[in-house]
Amino acid sequence: MATTARVGCRFDSKSGTPGNANRTLPVLCVMTSQAELWDIRAAGSNPGKNIRRYKTPTRTRRMNRGAREAAGGHVFAQQRATLGSAGHA
Repeated sequence: MATTARVGCRFDSKSGTPGNANRTLPVLCVMTSQAELWDIRAAGSNPGKNIRRYKTPTRTRRMNRGAREAAGGHVFAQQRATLGSAGHA
């Protein structure tokens, strides 16, 4: 059975990839919460409940030309034209 100590140890072993660890923990929490609802685990026994996630830096996504076109490139072109003309008024 998963315990808080075992989950914490596993979580700590993923410290090299904090983003991966941070995505894995909520999955475990949902699975054990569902097991509690189905009476497979005792109520309030979620082992991931008190484990804190790793802090990760905020990321800014830069889109290349292909991604911009796939997302509706004409919108980006209009914004660029609008911003460009506003600066030269």
